[in-house]
Amino acid sequence: MRHRVRAAGRWLAGLLAAAWLGQAAPVASAELIVPMQILTHGRLADRVDPNGMPMPGSLQRFVNFVHPVAVAARGQDVYVADGGTRRVYRFDLSMQVLSVVPGVEAAPGIRMQAAPDQSLLVLNPARSAIVRIGRGGRLLQTLSDSIVTARWSEFAADESGARLVATDNANQRVVSLQSLAGTVPPLTTAGESDGTLVAPGAVAFVGRAVLVADAACHCIIELDEGGRALRKFGGETLKQPRAMGVDRYGRIFVLDGFDRAVHVFQGGQLLESYDATRLRLVGPLALAVDGSWLYIADGPGARIGVFRLSPPEAARQ
Repeated sequence: MRHRVRAAGRWLAGLLAAAWLGQAAPVASAELIVPMQILTHGRLADRVDPNGMPMPGSLQRFVNFVHPVAVAARGQDVYVADGGTRRVYRFDLSMQVLSVVPGVEAAPGIRMQAAPDQSLLVLNPARSAIVRIGRGGRLLQTLSDSIVTARWSEFAADESGARLVATDNANQRVVSLQSLAGTVPPLTTAGESDGTLVAPGAVAFVGRAVLVADAACHCIIELDEGGRALRKFGGETLKQPRAMGVDRYGRIFVLDGFDRAVHVFQGGQLLESYDATRLRLVGPLALAVDGSWLYIADGPGARIGVFRLSPPEAARQ
């Protein structure tokens, strides 16, 4: 009887989480970024099957986040790099269960992105390598600089997984890498010779274009597929752009390390700014956008903030 009660409780929690993640009716709000939930802990599963599901008898103690420094999300999965424990966790929202991503350390400067197939891409800047790990923890792919002349510090994959770019700090450029599909697209080099990029940082895709945060101009530079600059924007607002994400409407969310705020742009124009107080966070360090959801790693607050992104006015009509 007790087992059936626990099972029913887990089923109800999963059902509520699924509804909260977007299957419920939208909530009317004038805010673009709407706080929905705070993730601070989860029950640890010490063993998962190849699909990432907890194995029988694997559920252990509850584990608290200590100092989240990076976050990635796709569907029900939220990946959290915890600098306090040096671990990377996969948080299953439907079950409120954590599992440790094997073979990956939450090292300083770690960057992550969840791929369309729900695998995890992880960049360790110290090794200038990106690994792709399946939901069940299996190593699927490794991308690295074979001649070790680059120093990758940031990366981004597009929504299809067909394009992958990285920031090469050693040569002040952005380069195309082997895609997740295993093909090699034409090399895209920007900034190496024409001075477009001076101090490139975070990168993101908006459609076919690539966005690059440049610390020298305190702005975002939009590049076409050939690496040519299309425009610059954000210079009047941004001071230390450190992370970016793009939602399904092409809105660009930029986390600024100077004012600890998320600034939202579209078409090169500032739409809105949300500081840490308005976001109900302590010190945002990283963000991830998945569809209509925004996730922010709040290191000093020992938590992940989860926010719903309201659609533009035109999309509501």
